[in-house]
Amino acid sequence: MRLIAGGALVTAVALAGTLVAGCGGTEPPPPPPPATVPVASGASIPDASCEESIGGARYSGTDEGARVVLGVISVPPEYRPEGAAPSGDETWMYSAELDLVLRADQPPIEIGVPKEWRNRVAISLGNTTIVQSLRFPSCPNNGLPWNAFTGTVYLKVRTACVPLTLRVGRQTATVRFGIGKRCGAG
Repeated sequence: MRLIAGGALVTAVALAGTLVAGCGGTEPPPPPPPATVPVASGASIPDASCEESIGGARYSGTDEGARVVLGVISVPPEYRPEGAAPSGDETWMYSAELDLVLRADQPPIEIGVPKEWRNRVAISLGNTTIVQSLRFPSCPNNGLPWNAFTGTVYLKVRTACVPLTLRVGRQTATVRFGIGKRCGAG
């Protein structure tokens, strides 16, 4: 995926992580994760900020195996063979990158962990706190059709088939991400 931020060509963070991991030597310890903030049942969903975008993107939404969901959200491929890495957080011991690309000028979007998974999975975006749900406002078109965001999924185990619920208006979809483990049918 090719992203354009501030006029410079940027390669998706996932590719950079893959290249660094293959260089050998010792890897520096992961940065500390954002603070964990539990979201109580019935609490309002925190808003992400359009300023958290790492840049605009000019691509089909399905490059490199990405999937377009509900017509406005491009999510990573269903399976990533590497498991999650140690996060440095005592509650959420592992983390995996989960970049999202949202169509510019889209309606507000909610992304959340299904209730039955909330003791096993959490999410964050950029430097936001670790939460169970996030709401993206309608982000403007800055000359490119998509806005890219760096996200993270936090887990208590290294491998899992992680479901996330995506909502745009009245439409809802559950999308699964195999992190070091393939998701079964359904």
